[in-house]
Amino acid sequence: MATVTTQTSTTRDQTKERLMRAVAALSSDEGFRRWLRLRTTTGIGRYSLYNQLLIAYQKEDATQVAGYRAWQREGRQVKKGSKAIWVFAPIKKSWNEIDEEGNLRTHLQVNGFCCVPVFDISQTTGPKLPTYQISPKGNTMGSWLTRLQGYAATQGIMVEVKDTGSAEGFYSPADNLICLSERLDTDGMAHCLVHELIHATGIGYKDFTREAAEIITETAATIICAELGLSTIEESTFYVMAWAEGDIDKVLEHMRAADEIARRVEAGLGLNGARTSTPRPLA
Repeated sequence: MATVTTQTSTTRDQTKERLMRAVAALSSDEGFRRWLRLRTTTGIGRYSLYNQLLIAYQKEDATQVAGYRAWQREGRQVKKGSKAIWVFAPIKKSWNEIDEEGNLRTHLQVNGFCCVPVFDISQTTGPKLPTYQISPKGNTMGSWLTRLQGYAATQGIMVEVKDTGSAEGFYSPADNLICLSERLDTDGMAHCLVHELIHATGIGYKDFTREAAEIITETAATIICAELGLSTIEESTFYVMAWAEGDIDKVLEHMRAADEIARRVEAGLGLNGARTSTPRPLA
């Protein structure tokens, strides 16, 4: 029993060390892009931000990640000798009780975290799983542009296509109006509309500096556009450490903001989990 405890403690310490290195890797724009590529890859976005960083650090070409038994349920087997990707998983305790009105209530409590091994699909063999392709920009987003306009309407926001001068688009809080440049193609309009919708959701210049707000917004927009099937990561500019002034904690804070706002908009669009049949992450 002592040996198991020591081994578990060692693994946990090693994973914490990997996380520290993964966070340190964000000090470069390429390190930030490496995380963002993983965040916009099938299935990875279901993990917590720190686990996304751990996966990006340990296997930057990962695409679909799940636990050993989860892969077995999909009919796939982890290859012998495959090097595990270590991530954190919550230690949960659940129990049932009857409330004062006689209703059965289920309670869930997180008592801490442990380290668990997961594997990328490239480390497994078995039947092919459905794949998802992300397209470069062009004129592929017509139906999504209509759907995005509908989502904006549910938020009380009007969308107009007009001459916006040199800008690709802008959001006017006073008028609850998003204007898109008539010069953009369909995919460009979809990308710009997502960007401005995120501003409208609450990422503005009052709560963040202009530079930080734009980085957070474009990061979240890149994540959401990938969920729609539109690749924008290579054309977007992320001078992360410039606006963060070398402060890693500030980078993490704003990455978390981008991750959370992306999840919120994805949920509003009914996108969560819509583009992947990857197994549950840790099961």
